[in-house]
Amino acid sequence: MSEQRKTIHDIYDIAMAFITDSESDVNMQYTGFGTTYCIIRRGLADFPYKMEVSKFASNNSAIVLYRGTGFDMHNNRKLFKVILNSKTPNTRAKKNMVKFREIFYSTQKRMQNVLATKNNTEMLKNMLEKLSGKNK
Repeated sequence: MSEQRKTIHDIYDIAMAFITDSESDVNMQYTGFGTTYCIIRRGLADFPYKMEVSKFASNNSAIVLYRGTGFDMHNNRKLFKVILNSKTPNTRAKKNMVKFREIFYSTQKRMQNVLATKNNTEMLKNMLEKLSGKNK
């Protein structure tokens, strides 16, 4: 994977497309250090995509998008990983945290079935194709 930069707007758009997609499965996991929502979308390629949205007790957060759902540290499946650290109080970091909170709370609403969903298949395919193009 190339280390091509993605903006918070790119990440936000992709995350919201996964979260609001009616075909995505969403589940929640508690860990010793926070909460992680896993959004799995099948049918976009020969493999499923998995997005993890995590919020840690220390107010740090992470969003990771994988090709596939299996766990393997050595197969380079990450399309992107964003870690937001709340200890950097500059203006950009604050704006990024606001966007992340929107993603996190939208995921919570989706788990509670109070978020409207729709078929985002074409939008997701286009976004993932662009993302793959940026990574080459």
